Amino acid sequence: MLPRSKTADIGVAMGIKGTDVTKEASDMILEDDNFATLVTAIEEGRHIYDNIRKYMRLMISTNFDEILELSACILLGWPLTLLPIHILWINLITDGLPAVALAVDPKDPDVMKRPPRDPKEGVLHGLWLFVFVAAMLDVIADLIPFGWIYQTTGNVARAQTVAFTIVCIFEFWMVFNCRSETHSIFRLGWRGFTANKFLLISVAVGLLLQIAIIYVPFFNTIFHTVPLNASDLAVVTVFSSLGVLTLPETLIRKRPSQENR
Repeated sequence: MLPRSKTADIGVAMGIKGTDVTKEASDMILEDDNFATLVTAIEEGRHIYDNIRKYMRLMISTNFDEILELSACILLGWPLTLLPIHILWINLITDGLPAVALAVDPKDPDVMKRPPRDPKEGVLHGLWLFVFVAAMLDVIADLIPFGWIYQTTGNVARAQTVAFTIVCIFEFWMVFNCRSETHSIFRLGWRGFTANKFLLISVAVGLLLQIAIIYVPFFNTIFHTVPLNASDLAVVTVFSSLGVLTLPETLIRKRPSQENR
């Protein structure tokens, strides 16, 4: 057992019946001598790792799009689509609440059917195409209505309110596509919305707060927003729905071990 404990990727020793020498050479010691505990530990480890990737996929995508969007406004000579207070709100509420909910997302039912991942593989392996496409879709969804309203009406506050609202709702849609790397919300169906109740509640709370920011005069003053009319809301609905096009099964590069399954 001693040579195997030293040469294995992770040496495992029994805590009760194992010898002191084997324990010293091993990376992991089972205190209850039950190898079912090892299976449970691996399952929980994979679950935690998956949720870290979900969290990072959402946060990097939603912050990358802000950089691209504001840079585009500067290059075009337009007013900024998002004010500093809008960005703060997005980072704290629109991104923050769903991201925390993703950290406690239920485990994938197939989590133990996957082969082990390459230990040299980075935590962001295969996610960069998703990040780039999600950011570009958000930028397009925001700049087109902002530019149209700004150029046709000259009303910067209205254009910024529309852009701000589109960003928030786009990300509320996209977050549900961050729940899985192999199934979009279309394939997950209704369960994709309801399996994580914390995520559903966080999105609902964020949406209600966003409505308050638009229509409550007190928040209009703080966030420099204006009430939107029916046509504005129609534009917001159409362009923010592009968030559902961030399809993980298409945009996330599968690991070689998954492709050969």
